[in-house]
Amino acid sequence: MVFAKISTLLHLVINLALLSLSKANALENNASYLYQDAASHPVQEFLVDKKDLNANGGAYTKPTYILTVTWPRVVQYYSPSSRICHEFKPVFVEVARQLRKLSSRIPISFIAVSCAAHSQLCRDLGINAVPHIVGYTMGTTEGQVMKRSNDNLLDPSYVSDLLEISLDMDAAKHKPMDMRSNANAVLVSKNEHTDEPSVFADASQSFIYGLQKIQADFKNPLTSFQKDAFIEWIDLLHWSLPSQWKIHNLINDIRHNYNSIAKKPSQIKLILESHNVPTAPIWNECKLNDASDSGYACGLWKLFHIISIGVSEQHRTVLGGKERISSAHVSDVMLNYVSIFFDCELCQVNFLQSHEKCIIDKCASLSDDVNEVSTNWKELTTWIWYLHNDINKRKLQEEARMSGKTVSKVEEDAIIWPGTQQCPQCRDLNGEWNRIQVFSFLFNEYW
Repeated sequence: MVFAKISTLLHLVINLALLSLSKANALENNASYLYQDAASHPVQEFLVDKKDLNANGGAYTKPTYILTVTWPRVVQYYSPSSRICHEFKPVFVEVARQLRKLSSRIPISFIAVSCAAHSQLCRDLGINAVPHIVGYTMGTTEGQVMKRSNDNLLDPSYVSDLLEISLDMDAAKHKPMDMRSNANAVLVSKNEHTDEPSVFADASQSFIYGLQKIQADFKNPLTSFQKDAFIEWIDLLHWSLPSQWKIHNLINDIRHNYNSIAKKPSQIKLILESHNVPTAPIWNECKLNDASDSGYACGLWKLFHIISIGVSEQHRTVLGGKERISSAHVSDVMLNYVSIFFDCELCQVNFLQSHEKCIIDKCASLSDDVNEVSTNWKELTTWIWYLHNDINKRKLQEEARMSGKTVSKVEEDAIIWPGTQQCPQCRDLNGEWNRIQVFSFLFNEYW
């Protein structure tokens, strides 16, 4: 009996010790970071993946947030044990929120780097005092040190000037930028994903709806291939979409959470909620009926056309991974997205079959050459345009077959886009396509 009590007591002591150790480890991990909580949004905590570490275990001296030059970046190096850094946290978060709202044309990334978790990186960068704030203008990897005021504040106007971006002063007039009074304010963001022209709004909505489908349909961690396809897709959107799109704020948050999303795709829901994205899609030109997915395919085609123009216009802005950027690579990224994440089996089959037909017909000269001349980048636009028309013809023929009819030449010509009324110069007198004029039409339509 005594031995039983001693055994029970010993078992209880061991369990309590293990529980205390577990809590201590959790506190130690949390103590390494200040910006991992939801209240820190939109500031992103820098978490290095194992593949980003050098042989000595330290982060590379040029991490991704420095090399990704498409947008301006504000980086704060801090120590979680510093009282000043703790006091500065709500100020930094509020500055990020203010500038994200007041710089609607240019999305800004705000990154926090813990010198406790990434001591080697901070040493490599010569960080000897915290908080240390560095701003990177769009298109550069050379940063400028940003100074705080004597009372540990940071002026948003000063930050915007160093980043060389203009603010929406009309919005600023209605909300004074008092960092001390607003530092602990709760982020209340309006839906900023449907106030673009309808062609852009439907494209943005298709991207959001695609994310919602991924988080709902993928219950298990993404496979290595699925993760790579997802990352390639989001990275493509990051550098190819028009810079003034507000959707870039969402894209940047997705990019900062690749690993957590791959492990648990439902994490996408939390990110969408932080951007106040409606659960039900809002379609514009693409609305066919009241079904939530009625405009998905239509919006996705708009997104594909916009990407294809963006690739032609903006491929020179890519620095990190530039050796892999080619028109053939981009087409593979889009094909992989459709084959893995587009929840429509018939659509997947039609897309892949039209791509194979395009290869046979030599509809476009997609190239693996990363140094191809600028005119060759337009071939991707031709490729998407060809696939869109070919799939429309397939759908017309399938619908006719199901109803026991045949498609006439007039009916088939009528579905080909653009029509002669939309673009009279897109065809010559013999009815042959003028690809230069077709590209010009698509550029004016989608850019």
